[in-house]
Amino acid sequence: MGVNPDNSIELQYELPTAHSMEALIKGRRSIRKYKKKALDEKTITKLLETSFHAPTGVNAQGVFFTATTTAEATEELRKEIYTKVGKLLSNSDFDENDMRFQYLKMAHGAYTNHDMDIILRGAPHILVASASNNVPLPKEDCLIALTTFDLLAQSMGVGTLWDGMLKWCVDDFFPELAGRLGVPEDHAIGYTMIFGHPAVQYQRTVQRTPPRINLVSKF
Repeated sequence: MGVNPDNSIELQYELPTAHSMEALIKGRRSIRKYKKKALDEKTITKLLETSFHAPTGVNAQGVFFTATTTAEATEELRKEIYTKVGKLLSNSDFDENDMRFQYLKMAHGAYTNHDMDIILRGAPHILVASASNNVPLPKEDCLIALTTFDLLAQSMGVGTLWDGMLKWCVDDFFPELAGRLGVPEDHAIGYTMIFGHPAVQYQRTVQRTPPRINLVSKF
């Protein structure tokens, strides 16, 4: 109610074929090497506005996207992350058996000794999906929205990586970074991504192990 039908896209002739969707899903790759050039802001906005159409629990539509629009902003965040990780690792109180610390220790060593960025992979952009804890399924809604973003980005030639180490940094260990980025305090962070122009190109779809499927014909 209250919307203009003319602002909607005609579905006739617009939907991709089943084959093209299959190729997109099977052909998407996690990109770990990026060109330094940032995407134009129009492309970023298009990706985010379209991804906001992803389904949400009880149609809450509460997903909040936070993205860096310049390589310079991402570079400042990158430096801050590694500085904080270094201080964290120098704290003798951390649990050596915590897998997160082991990964961050490896990443910090690669950055310090070899100028290799394992956490952000040199990407020009980061993306944080969050939602208010007041909506029924905040984290699940974020994951659905990021999956939509991921597939749309791949179809537009934009590389992505689901970035668990970045989530640890802005959610588990240094939530002040999320605040500085503009993520609302009362939000749950669903997950984080990096994205940008890929520096590698793949020519074939991925071949996975056989899927685990349980087909139930009677109950």
